[in-house]
Parts: sequence; C-alpha cells; structure tokens
Amino acid sequence: MALIKCSECGKSISDKAKACPKCGAPINKEFNTYALAGFILSLISMIINIVSFVALYMSAKGFDQIKITNEKGKGLAITGFIISAIYGITFIYKLLVYNNLI
Repeated sequence: MALIKCSECGKSISDKAKACPKCGAPINKEFNTYALAGFILSLISMIINIVSFVALYMSAKGFDQIKITNEKGKGLAITGFIISAIYGITFIYKLLVYNNLI
C-alpha cells in the first residue's frame, strides 16, 4: 500500500481508496491522456523524427499533470520523454550534418 496525495485537499491517503476520506473527492485511476499520447508519438518519432518535439511536449505535460491528479501513466510519460528526446537530438544532428554545419 502506498500513500498518495488527494488532488483536492492534499491529505495523504491510501492509493487503494476510491475517494478521499477527508473531502470525498474521487481518486482518479485512469491513464493520463497526455502521457499516453506522448508515448505513442515518441514511438512514431522513431520513423518521423520531427514528431519527437511534439512527443516531448506531450510527455512532459502528462508528467506534470500526473503529479497533480495522481493518474496512471507516469512510466509512459517518462519513457515517452526519453525516447522523444533521443530522436529529437538525432533529428537535430542529422539536420546539422545535412547542412554541413558540423
């Protein structure tokens, strides 16, 4: 059992709870949409490198939201961020080599 913070009142509660015992706010157990989209776009960025910048943004936004709402998807957000960062750097490197800047 892990303790999480209620998104409404900030009280530490069990991650197994369906609602906060103090304020009654429901505990969200769904995947964060931004984290999921960021992960999927990071996989697409392996083929189309320029998509990595959008994936990077989506993953970072999803990670920030997960801190607030306690939704699932933290691993997806981190993985999407790492993959998209790698392919974003690869895209910039290819661009620089193509233009004979390095």
